[in-house]
Amino acid sequence: MNKIFIIGLPRTGTTSLSYTLLQCGYTVAHTAYTKDTFTAARVIADTPVYCDFPFFDEKFPNSKFIYLERELPLWTPSITTLIQKVQSYTQQDANALHPIFLRCFEKVFGALHNEQITDSPYLRSRYAKHKQSVVDFFQDKEERLLTINLTIEEDFHKLSEFLDCHQLYNTNLFPDAKFPLLNQNGAITDWQKVRDPNKISSHFCGPNRRRYFYDLS
Repeated sequence: MNKIFIIGLPRTGTTSLSYTLLQCGYTVAHTAYTKDTFTAARVIADTPVYCDFPFFDEKFPNSKFIYLERELPLWTPSITTLIQKVQSYTQQDANALHPIFLRCFEKVFGALHNEQITDSPYLRSRYAKHKQSVVDFFQDKEERLLTINLTIEEDFHKLSEFLDCHQLYNTNLFPDAKFPLLNQNGAITDWQKVRDPNKISSHFCGPNRRRYFYDLS
């Protein structure tokens, strides 16, 4: 089955869009660390797909990709807060975070011990580099990429057209025809609070047990 990959950087609204599509009846994983998570979920967001989207384009042909934009004056302080939390977690326990999370995070943002990693100009350059990598990769397959900003009302309708998802026009679910916004004001745990049978665990264990697409050892 073709997938829907949400490949915006952390703190661009990946949780909000995951929740939106969950409300529409999709099976959704926000972060995925096992092969079986990718099998069980139709929608996969955040780690590792924001980093490894070329790999997953090859692995799941004809899938659709959604890139999320966010205004840099809003994104920069938000990602800075997340980086500081990640640094704190790893300083307390080197094994606190999943190795796939750390690999993707440092591949895009650089080493956590890099003194520049929380500097605004540096972070803006990493945002620009990631965005350009998405543009370059999809230049000959633009029909499978949607770029949206969750704060722009028109982009809510663009998503419906891109996915042919009529549930987005369900006024009981979305009375204002706008994206519900989660993880605001620096929060990072809203997805953990969501209870829905279509929510797929990042560590979903099926026939492949805890195996990923390659050896993590």
